[in-house]
Amino acid sequence: ILICETTAEAVMGKVPLRALDNIRVRGRQRPARIYEVLTGEIDQVLLDAYEHGRAALRERDWEGAVAAFSEAAIHAPDDRASAIMLERARALLVNPPPADWDRVWDS
Repeated sequence: ILICETTAEAVMGKVPLRALDNIRVRGRQRPARIYEVLTGEIDQVLLDAYEHGRAALRERDWEGAVAAFSEAAIHAPDDRASAIMLERARALLVNPPPADWDRVWDS
């Protein structure tokens, strides 16, 4: 289940969440942070690897992001978010964005 930042703020601390990404929705200027509502057993190894990958992307450490998202994908092969972010990190490694990239993905 994906939710927006406003909904996440309303339920934070009541349900487990994972910050997924920052996106720019078509037709809107302001980026939106999206979250996943976590259900079932929480896989801390997956969450830690995913967050390390996101931190590496923020720092423009493409190799570090590939390594972290690869670890997440190996640990939890069915985690679609890790697979998407691994694909993005690999693309950024080959073709880095300009220095002024705002780290937001256009939807």
